[in-house]
Amino acid sequence: MRAVAALKEQATPENLLLKDELQATVLKAIEDLPEDLKTAIMLREVRRLEL
Repeated sequence: MRAVAALKEQATPENLLLKDELQATVLKAIEDLPEDLKTAIMLREVRRLEL
């Protein structure tokens, strides 16, 4: 996630595009996971948001 944070620090058109591409790649990879692994990742993210 540091890569996304670094891209957000300088909101150049190139960095915004890279951030969007990185996000799309990660979301696609999560979609392709077996259901139990997707659930584990989503629960981890929800828990992190609660802290």
